[in-house]
Amino acid sequence: MKRLLVMAALACACGSGLVDHEGAGLPPPLGGGCTAPLHSCGGACVAQSVQACGAACATCTAPANAQPTCSGGACGYACAAPFLHCASGCCAATAIAAGGDHSCALVDGGVKCWGANNLLQLGSAAAGAFSAAPLEVPGISGASALAAGAGHTCAIVSGAVKCWGLGQGVAEVDGVSSAVLIAAGDRHACAATSTAVFCWGANDRGQLGDGTIGSGRDAAAPVSGSSGALSLALGRDHSCAIYGTAARCWGRDDHGQVGDGQPPVPAVALPAAVQQLTTAASLGAGELHSCALAAPDGSVSCWGANERHQVDSSGQDQPQARGLGGLKASAVAGGAASTCAIVSGGLECWGANDAGQLALGDTADRLGPTPVPGVAGVKQIALGSSHGCALLNDGSLQCWGKNDKGQLGTGSASAFSTSPVVVSAP
Repeated sequence: MKRLLVMAALACACGSGLVDHEGAGLPPPLGGGCTAPLHSCGGACVAQSVQACGAACATCTAPANAQPTCSGGACGYACAAPFLHCASGCCAATAIAAGGDHSCALVDGGVKCWGANNLLQLGSAAAGAFSAAPLEVPGISGASALAAGAGHTCAIVSGAVKCWGLGQGVAEVDGVSSAVLIAAGDRHACAATSTAVFCWGANDRGQLGDGTIGSGRDAAAPVSGSSGALSLALGRDHSCAIYGTAARCWGRDDHGQVGDGQPPVPAVALPAAVQQLTTAASLGAGELHSCALAAPDGSVSCWGANERHQVDSSGQDQPQARGLGGLKASAVAGGAASTCAIVSGGLECWGANDAGQLALGDTADRLGPTPVPGVAGVKQIALGSSHGCALLNDGSLQCWGKNDKGQLGTGSASAFSTSPVVVSAP
């Protein structure tokens, strides 16, 4: 640095007698007699830095969990991993959701989304066709829960439900208030209050659960016979909820995804009890299959489409709940044709793996639950069509699988990743 300062001082002192400036192409002198990229601070020519940033020679500072930056002559800050930008500075995520080809996280009451945006599932046309880095969804603050569908996203904000996507910006859903749970499917969504489950959207397979098939609706209406739900999970065109300890499903049933033990039919318009499952505690749903954890030990059972062994090793569709050999978990989630569960803080996954969506380091399908190496301290799991994301206990986010639309949140798109990668802070 001393040698650089001496050279700069000589250049200033000698003026045009040192070189032919016009022919040499050197940068012009700046205010204070310094030559770019140096600038004058306290009578010396120095480089831009967090100790001497911009014309004011400012010392840059940063909030907690961040490092100061100086770029373009202006101070800023970069959040340290695993924290993301939030209204108060840098915050850890508190919830994760995965849709068809996009992902979202709840951060300090706001929502950040990344991945595909062809249907405005990131909340704004300004995001372009997709974003490989997390972007703030405009108009959302004070959110407490989050759900992602194939092409849309919903959040609970002070008991109200706000959704965006399917070609629409952020809007509040009419007909439901005091919501405590939220779930999203392909073209429909449901929310639970303390007294009932409410659904809205498409209804061509009876997925709204009001006894009708055909016309959808924009406003939420109660599911027939529902009460306050313990858990909600939605697949492509079917819905499931737990009332008390009984799991009930409705909607599309051509692969047994309703779980009522009956031969497959195109649609079931009213909630039906899932057979061979008596004490359900929580639910997870894939596109054409569903899973539940039994109380009190977390035993995992699944039912529905099984062509990629997303239910069990039989490879045959299952019209009622089937146990997975005593597997016990604290949470379960389904993708297009894959399933993952949180087991003792780690992950076990099975089913389709052509895009690395099982996070096992390869692209081979698995016939049954297989431990994911190197992942521990998992708090929440979410699966999209062919990708997955996990929220860890330290607030960090890891995603894996298909990444052609940036659904892994690393800042760049690629074909896929067969192992978990860390979501980057923009």
